[in-house]
Amino acid sequence: MKEELKNADQAMPMVIVSHIPFITALAQVRGGSMTPNTRGLVVENSKEVLDLFENHNLKLVLQGHLHVLEDVYTNGIHFLTGGAVSARWWKGPMGEMEEGYLLLNVKGEEFSWEYVDYGWEI
Repeated sequence: MKEELKNADQAMPMVIVSHIPFITALAQVRGGSMTPNTRGLVVENSKEVLDLFENHNLKLVLQGHLHVLEDVYTNGIHFLTGGAVSARWWKGPMGEMEEGYLLLNVKGEEFSWEYVDYGWEI
């Protein structure tokens, strides 16, 4: 990644895709504001990786793994966690999160998203 960024146009809008999230509020939502993230919940060296983009135009991080929908916006970057078609591993919704997927619409440097209920029933 370091080598790719050396030759990249710093003004070009960038997107990172990662299965495991770089940033999430899930632990705090479930356990309270002082609950730490656990190993396997987030990328452990996320700060090191995100620091590589400090002088670049990182706009969006698409991430998954947690089977919830999140849009965390900080420092000009959206961290979108996209839910899961399997929701609670094919046993119905994950809390209030229906089985589905994130639909991303991109036009130039702008984007919008919506969560699409897959319509799967037990």
